Amino acid sequence: MKNAYLTIDDSPSERMGDLIQTLQQLQIPAVFFCIGKNLERYPHFAIQAIQKGFVLGNHSWSHPHFSKISIENAFLEIQRTDDLLDNLYQQAGVQRIYK
Repeated sequence: MKNAYLTIDDSPSERMGDLIQTLQQLQIPAVFFCIGKNLERYPHFAIQAIQKGFVLGNHSWSHPHFSKISIENAFLEIQRTDDLLDNLYQQAGVQRIYK
């Protein structure tokens, strides 16, 4: 049997706690694509999602139009968010497998 995952962009937000609860109740697996600056604002929701078994993906730091920035700045956008995701997975006590 194949699995399907709901993908949610531009996470986390002030509604993420409710969304986590609803998805868990309905047994819907999801991947939250997270913006780094939102992770800084709502780290508790990110940690909660990780601990509940959801996957967090990297959606860059500030969600720029990558075609309008340099490759160096694009790398920094991704790396900065990736570093924060590593830290949040560590705080959640869960190994980050998808990177």
